[in-house]
Amino acid sequence: MPFLFFHGIAQERSNQNELRKLWIESIETGLERAGSPVSLRDAIVEMPFYGELLADAKSGGPAENSYRDQDNLTRTRNGRKTDSGGDDIKLEFITEIAREKSRQTDKDNLNRGVMSGSLRMLSSILPNKVQAAFVDLVLSQVAAYLASREVHSAISKMADAAMLAAHQARSGADRRFVVVAHSLGTVVALEALWRWRSEPIDLLVTIGSPLSVGCIRSRLAMDPPRWPKSVRQWINVADRDDIVALHGALDRSNLFESCTSLNTIERADVLNVLDIRNHMGNHHGIAGYLDDPVVARLIYAFPE
Repeated sequence: MPFLFFHGIAQERSNQNELRKLWIESIETGLERAGSPVSLRDAIVEMPFYGELLADAKSGGPAENSYRDQDNLTRTRNGRKTDSGGDDIKLEFITEIAREKSRQTDKDNLNRGVMSGSLRMLSSILPNKVQAAFVDLVLSQVAAYLASREVHSAISKMADAAMLAAHQARSGADRRFVVVAHSLGTVVALEALWRWRSEPIDLLVTIGSPLSVGCIRSRLAMDPPRWPKSVRQWINVADRDDIVALHGALDRSNLFESCTSLNTIERADVLNVLDIRNHMGNHHGIAGYLDDPVVARLIYAFPE
């Protein structure tokens, strides 16, 4: 059974082999905690690595080639034209964080206004400066993927090649194919699955995903977003304190908001697991998700 992993942001200090090892060892820890005798150590694992590419784009290096810089190109989303530059993505994400935090703290009559155009407002919304700096990094690298044609194209090619390699590794009696994606990787994976035209994917696991956030889903390749036809089952995992997975669940209230009719034939039946407690400091780190026994078991021995 081959696995395909899509990593998130802030991985430029690592490399493909180190990252693959971290993911496998974290899942192994979770399986041990679950009392499971199975192991991933001999499993076939594909993992495209785009950490350095995102870091170059974030820092304004040679990979930075935004839609904004190409004749001010705009894209239509939900009936309106939107400038898809990185600054706009950051501001929209910050605005949504502020609104969500306001809803969460409304019972205390706390007013969290949005200071237009300033990332400094994060310090008044998030628990501490470490969280604020982390989300600033998230926004910058997410914006690099969404707003840079060059970065988007390069990462998409990596994703498609990894999908094909994992598919070709299917052999023997157990031909199941599992895709696990974290953070920005859930955006990369979803778009890759929309492009996939070969055999079905048995399971997609999205972890700490920003796909519920309006400024992310409004800029996806498919508008409006749809369930990838190749995916048989989808499990979404989030810690309620993970600021990147802002709204937790992926459902008809956000990602699949176009599938609201009772008579719709569009799928939206994501299994949302929202009671996971990520022990990492920012509640978003991948190791803090994968070494959870519930998450590890869902990845390896998912429900039929």
